[in-house]
Amino acid sequence: MAWTFWRHPHSDERADADAASVSTTTDPDFAVLAEWRRVCILTHLVNMESLETDRSQLVEVVFESEVQDPNQTTQPDRDAIDIDLHHHQLPRLEQAGLITYDWRHGTVQYDGSPVIEKGLECISADSPGVPQL
Repeated sequence: MAWTFWRHPHSDERADADAASVSTTTDPDFAVLAEWRRVCILTHLVNMESLETDRSQLVEVVFESEVQDPNQTTQPDRDAIDIDLHHHQLPRLEQAGLITYDWRHGTVQYDGSPVIEKGLECISADSPGVPQL
């Protein structure tokens, strides 16, 4: 016995209309602030005197932040942080247009964003564990 499913003749049109009605006004920069490690990275980059650093420096920044976090239940692992930054956090920040990440040399250049810096100010003012700008 073959199963056949009834399909509304306008279901594709309805799906297209629903997709088109989804708001796209959310600033993509703010989505990167949803991850604690990215907030630590960006705060460090904003506070640096130069615009470039290397990934190993960022690993240390994140490691120290996690060691000092009273909510951290396990000891942070530098290797795990390095892998996460290399494969997830830094590419996401680059995709958002906030950094340039040269994965071959492990260098990170902050490209600047007044919008993101204002968001970081708000986060650091409201969260005692976040590094201050």
